[in-house]
Amino acid sequence: MTDLQSFEKEIAASAPHPPLIENVTLGVKFDDLMQWLNDFAATKHFAFKIGRKRKRKSRDQVTIITSLECCRENCAYKVFLEEKEHDGKPCGLHSLSYDIQMRPHNHRFTEPEEESVKIYLDEVRDTIKKARSDYVHPGMPPRMNCRTKAELWRKLHDWSKPQAFAFFSKPLRSNPERGTSSHIFKCCVKNADLEECDYTLKVTESEDGWHVNHKDVSTHNHDIGKGPNKWMGQAEEQRLLQDPDHRELHLPPQGIYESRAALEDAIDKFTDEYQVDSQRFHVAWKTKSQDKRKGRTEVVACHRYYSESWGGSNCPVSFVVREIGTDGRWMLQYTSIGVNHNHPSAQESINEKWRQSGGREGELG
Repeated sequence: MTDLQSFEKEIAASAPHPPLIENVTLGVKFDDLMQWLNDFAATKHFAFKIGRKRKRKSRDQVTIITSLECCRENCAYKVFLEEKEHDGKPCGLHSLSYDIQMRPHNHRFTEPEEESVKIYLDEVRDTIKKARSDYVHPGMPPRMNCRTKAELWRKLHDWSKPQAFAFFSKPLRSNPERGTSSHIFKCCVKNADLEECDYTLKVTESEDGWHVNHKDVSTHNHDIGKGPNKWMGQAEEQRLLQDPDHRELHLPPQGIYESRAALEDAIDKFTDEYQVDSQRFHVAWKTKSQDKRKGRTEVVACHRYYSESWGGSNCPVSFVVREIGTDGRWMLQYTSIGVNHNHPSAQESINEKWRQSGGREGELG
């Protein structure tokens, strides 16, 4: 047997065609079918590259035919993907068909010697790996499905904190027809020129929860993992301010209340029970300001906000309450993290002033 006959016999015996399995190759998305075909081709040390497209008309039906050709030099082997049009637009689903001329490969199914082919195959293998549903780029957080934004943010913070950065968040756009909205999570770091880092995550909010888009991969413009930076505290504060489960122990619990009365009851209950060092800490609240432009919004501050404390400065503690919607519900939200009272208990202050005026502790006259 000559070398040519041996070569042809080897090619014929290598089953160059992927199997035509209807439930796999009919009505499949392009990316999924390309991945499946190149999984097959990888076992034969070649890959499919996209060739030319053409349209075939039959009665009222238009079919878009795309040729997929072997990447090896001068190889005539090819298969076809067929996609039908509906109302003048591609339907997005493809079927696999074979070359009726059955032109074979012109090479052995071994590792190629040509450097250009090796590079192309490496790129295809890398593309296949990245196309898999479980693939995670080294610079991206692990895949996660979170019920709330706060849950997603906590998990992202746990992932980013060891790398010495944190995320700021801002809304991007909404799509009411699809019932989704998009959000941006940006790296908190700025360089010496105060330019923001380019590292960004795109996040989609839908009825199913919050999901990170793993297709768009960006990179940092600074070294990561070099220790905490001065912007991490600001980013972490923004995260905690939007986390309904976060609790500042010196403030009433934030959250949504079914009515104004329920909100005030929660504030009163907290105020009656609040203790410091196992001693009741008497505190009172006053409404500092109101804003009715976006519903009814009030800034509620510690009563020492309006008078000098023993330290000679106003108490910085405050929170916001706002009416949400039209059904009478109210939200309590923090305005800062870690900012505590700068004065003793109100009762202690009253007692001290009473003693200074000649009275006895606990007597209010």
